[in-house]
Amino acid sequence: MQDRIEIDYYTDMLCVWAYFAQIKLDELKQEFGDRIRIRHHFITLFGNNEIRIAQGYADGGYAGYSAHVRGLQQHFPHVDIHPQIWTRNIPASSMPVHLTLKAVQLLEERGGLPRPAGAPRTLFEELVWQLRPLPAMESEAKAGRPQ
Repeated sequence: MQDRIEIDYYTDMLCVWAYFAQIKLDELKQEFGDRIRIRHHFITLFGNNEIRIAQGYADGGYAGYSAHVRGLQQHFPHVDIHPQIWTRNIPASSMPVHLTLKAVQLLEERGGLPRPAGAPRTLFEELVWQLRPLPAMESEAKAGRPQ
């Protein structure tokens, strides 16, 4: 068997570019399966959103950043972005989710969390999706929860 290709993937869970890339990363994994290995690394770009976005985004704070993120969607038709992104349920930081994901990742690597039988993703990979704010907001909308 051929050696696996190792892909180092650096991400911040709150970064829209990482969200765009995550979908393509999943497609890569689906197409190439065990022939690739994706190593996730978390970097905290959104460590203090009050300073980074509310005060630091010159084009209108959270509302302006929301418009910017939603405007990017036209270039990525494979992605759905909730219309209230960065204006409702605004996370203070990406750090807590990064720490949680890293703990789960390490537990899996050390054999502490087995892969569910027949599951298309590992627990870590599934958690990456479930903890992203974009799909979570979409799930709320589909479930009929108030926006």
